[in-house]
Amino acid sequence: MSDQIIRRFQLVGITKTPMKKRELELQLLETMYQEGYAQLLDVDTTFKTTYNSEKDHYRFVLTMQGVHVGDEPWNTVVTAGRTIQKKPSGL
Repeated sequence: MSDQIIRRFQLVGITKTPMKKRELELQLLETMYQEGYAQLLDVDTTFKTTYNSEKDHYRFVLTMQGVHVGDEPWNTVVTAGRTIQKKPSGL
């Protein structure tokens, strides 16, 4: 993985109700997978929310890092410089 480029993925939005971090992570992971990227576990996911009382809404920014792996990114994670295939459940 030493020659692969790390790409930042962000989900930015405004909502009237607080969003759950995990729901947004799943949305962003889907985007990453569609582009052939697996999540880079060595860099923490960041999630920031701010509330605007004048406009009565929340602004959020979710940031995750990914590395292009091509085939089956949903079945792959990258950590410590290694690409690891997840084992199918039940094994």
